Amino acid sequence: MKLVKDLVGGFCMGVANCMPGMSGSAIALLLGFYDKLMGAVGDLVFHKGKRLKGLIYVLRVFGGWAVGIILGILVLNRLLESRIYSICSLFFGFILFSIPFTVIRERKCLKGKYYYALFALIGLVIIAGMSWTSASKIAESNTSIHLDVPNVGLLIEMFIIGIFSTIALLLPGFSGSTVFLAFGVYYPIIGFLNSLIHFNMAKVIPSVPAITCLGLGSAVGGFFGIKGINFCLRKFRKQTVYFTVGMLAGSLVSILVAPMTADVPEGMPRNERMDFGSFDWVCFFVGATLVCTLQLLRLKREKKLAALIKEVENGPEVDDSLDNDNGNEQ
Repeated sequence: MKLVKDLVGGFCMGVANCMPGMSGSAIALLLGFYDKLMGAVGDLVFHKGKRLKGLIYVLRVFGGWAVGIILGILVLNRLLESRIYSICSLFFGFILFSIPFTVIRERKCLKGKYYYALFALIGLVIIAGMSWTSASKIAESNTSIHLDVPNVGLLIEMFIIGIFSTIALLLPGFSGSTVFLAFGVYYPIIGFLNSLIHFNMAKVIPSVPAITCLGLGSAVGGFFGIKGINFCLRKFRKQTVYFTVGMLAGSLVSILVAPMTADVPEGMPRNERMDFGSFDWVCFFVGATLVCTLQLLRLKREKKLAALIKEVENGPEVDDSLDNDNGNEQ
C-alpha cells in the first residue's frame, strides 16, 4: 500500500508539472508527502549513510511521476495545437488565484514587513521581462526556438533554464513549467517529449545537445537549490516569500504572451498575444475553481493536523470527578 501511495503521489505531481502554473511541489504538500520527499532528496544528495533509503523512496515517487508526465504530455500536446488560447486561459486562472492563497498562507511572515515588497517587484520584473523579451524576439524573427538546431547561445540558455526550473520545481506554489514558458521554450520541450514518447528519433536526436544542457542545469539547480532554498527560507524568509509572490505575478505576463512562442505551420501567421477577444472565460473559471479547491483541501488538512498535534501535546484528558470520587471513598 505504501508503494501504491507513493506511485499515486508521484503521478499527481507529474501531471501537475506538465502545466504552467500548476506546482508539483504544491501537490506534494497538499497530499502530505512534500517534507518526506525533500528529506529523501536531501539524504540522497548530502547524507552518505542514508542514500539507499532516500534513493528507494525517490524512485517510487519518480515511477508515478514519469507515468503522469507521459500521459499529461500526450493529452496536453494535442490541446495546445487546437485550443492554445483556452489552455492559456486555464493557466491564467490557476496562477492568478494562486497568488492570494500564497499571501494568506504566509500572512504571519509578511505582516508588518511591507517594505520587503521591493523583492516582489524584483521577482515580477525578472519573470515578466524574460517573458516579454523572449516572445518579442520570437515574433520579430517569425521563428520559434528550435531545440534541434543547437548553437552555443541556445546551449548556454538551456543550462540556465535548467537551473531556474529546478529551483522553481522545489518551491511549493511555483511551477518549473512556468519558467519554461517565461523563456519561450515550453512548447519546444513539450514537442521534444512528445516526439520521444512516439520514438520519433529524427526529431529527438538533433535535440539531444540542448536537452543535455537542460539536464545539467537541472542537476546544478537541484544540488544548490535544496540547500539554497532552505537557507533563504531560514535566514531571509520574508524576502524570499515576497520574491516568490512577485515571480508568480510576473508569470501572468508569461501566460499572456505564450501563444506568440508557439510554433506554427510554414506560411501561417503567428499567434498574437492573448487579449479580451481571445480569452476563454470558461477555462479561466475552471482554472480558478481548481486552485481554490486544492487550497481549501490543503487548509482542511492543515487544520486536522493542527488539531491532532494539539491533542498529542495536551495528552489524554483525566476525569477529575472520578478522581475526586475515589478520594472520598478512601
